[in-house]
Amino acid sequence: MRKLPYQLTDKLFVLGQDLFLTYLVLGNPCTLLDLGVSASVPLIEEQLRELGVKNEDIGHLVVLHAHWDHVCGLPYMKHIFPNATVWGSAKAQEVLNKSRIVDSFRRNDEKYCTRLKELGEFKELVPFLDYNTMTVERIIEDEETVIMGGIEIKFLATPGHSPCTLSAFIPSEQATIISDAIGCYDPIIDEYLALFFQGVQKTLDSLERLKELDAKIVAYCHDTEMIFLGQDEIDNSYKRIKEELIRIRKEIQEMEAAGASEQDLLDKVFQASYKGLLTRMYPPEYIKAVAPLLLKAINK
Repeated sequence: MRKLPYQLTDKLFVLGQDLFLTYLVLGNPCTLLDLGVSASVPLIEEQLRELGVKNEDIGHLVVLHAHWDHVCGLPYMKHIFPNATVWGSAKAQEVLNKSRIVDSFRRNDEKYCTRLKELGEFKELVPFLDYNTMTVERIIEDEETVIMGGIEIKFLATPGHSPCTLSAFIPSEQATIISDAIGCYDPIIDEYLALFFQGVQKTLDSLERLKELDAKIVAYCHDTEMIFLGQDEIDNSYKRIKEELIRIRKEIQEMEAAGASEQDLLDKVFQASYKGLLTRMYPPEYIKAVAPLLLKAINK
């Protein structure tokens, strides 16, 4: 586990808490990529001070995908970075404008941040805010390059985990920030964590797009051990992800062909998903609840 804040390049730093990472791109103004949860925001503010970055220096907040554990820091960040512009995909904007969805995000944030504090992942919690929408002010299109604070950032639509997912490539730093786009390879347990809610094939297609980028750093938004440095580490992580996606799909399809029960199929998907950092983040009931979504996504 790397101590945060952690410097990856001259312009790129890792902030937040090990389970919920946010990336700082130094510029004029600075950019934050992926916005974590409410409890990570005080840590981010403290880490910025440690790096000599003032609150007024933050000019861009980027939503990489609209799931609660990647956006529930946003309402709190808008309070401490009031001049920052919020960016995201059109689909993320649509999701975050729906009060029913955002209300469930807020309740998840309160519930799981409280649980993680009890488990010792957080030392303290912020006073929870009451909100039921979030505003994405500027839309990012697929393959759009945006100049943020003088730094070029190219964004790719990478569905598979979520239909609204963007991945960010920073050419000057040769770094790709992936959020949860393709699930992730956990080198500590040497396992792939299956998070392909939108479809295995869509995830594989997004993986191929990411492999084409000239990146020497590939960084995910959960767990600093999932930051891969150098071509060999990156190639191995991508290889393992592809192998495991194909293996999981093949095993489920063979079980279906053999007449396995739906419960057996759900158990298989759960076993493929609930391991590594996910056991730190969630109780097993949470992943069991989303297993039907993963099962439906096998053949997509």
